[in-house]
Amino acid sequence: MAANVSPVESGLYREILTSLDTEPPDSKFHTFSVGDPFYSTYINIGIWNSLEEFDAEIGKRIPKAEVFQEAGRKKYTITLEDFEFKLRERVVLKVITDRGGQLPEAAMRE
Repeated sequence: MAANVSPVESGLYREILTSLDTEPPDSKFHTFSVGDPFYSTYINIGIWNSLEEFDAEIGKRIPKAEVFQEAGRKKYTITLEDFEFKLRERVVLKVITDRGGQLPEAAMRE
């Protein structure tokens, strides 16, 4: 996020950065295949007021694919940052139901 824009002004409500627990107490807690021994996986969860506010703030930092026609086939090229092993994946989730009350206060403040 831009250093001069507060989370409230950008539409970001809450953000949580997570990484994989590579040694969970029981293998039943490790069934989602997002880990790989060749790189570290971090999952950033951002709760935004709207997809439009997310796109206005973060969309400009998402690399655009360049599309070329080559021998009758489409070729997509995306430029990665030096630290990236592969393209960062993104997904928009929608709330189906919510239980458990309010989230606790964030641990970090800007």
